Formats: sequence, structure tokens, C-alpha cells
Amino acid sequence: MGGEVFSRTLIPPNMLRCSMSNRHAVRARKIPVSITLSPDDYDFIEMLINSRRYANRTQVIERGIALLRQEFERYQAFLAQQGNGPAPPQGHQQPPGSHGQQRR
Repeated sequence: MGGEVFSRTLIPPNMLRCSMSNRHAVRARKIPVSITLSPDDYDFIEMLINSRRYANRTQVIERGIALLRQEFERYQAFLAQQGNGPAPPQGHQQPPGSHGQQRR
């Protein structure tokens, strides 16, 4: 009967028997990057860490990206619901008079 309970979950059986050291092997490898922050943003991140809300800068940045991703997905769902489809990516549009237009 014990195995029957796990067979109804969405977690694969091999994941249920992972030890702590194996659990980390399943995660995707993180890519180190560097960023430039304004002093206000840096102080805000440090305040979140010092107040023990987050353990380190990586966790703060990951949470910020997760919130940004949620907002982006909500916006895409809103556009799809309106029948407009996905919006073009921001920052890739060239303003009129730019080098992308042909000269006469």
C-alpha cells in the first residue's frame, strides 16, 4: 500500500528517493554573470539580505526575475485573450529615421 500512494503523485519515483547530494545534480547549472546597479538598488538588495529576508544576492535577483516573468506571462495571456497575440519584444523596434530605413 505504501508504493501505491506515491504512484498517484506527479513526482517520479526516482526523485522521491533522492538524497540531498543527488537533489542538486538534477538542477540546471547556473551561469555566472555580473550586473551594474544604481546605488539605490544595491542598498535595497543589501537591506533585504541584512533583514534576513533573503540569504544572498543571487536569491534576490532570482526572485526579481521570477516576478518579472510572472508579470510578462500575465501580459501575454491578456493579449492572447484580447485576440491580439503576443506583443513584439521591446527594445528591438527601430525608431523612424534610424539606419534601418532605406535612403532615397
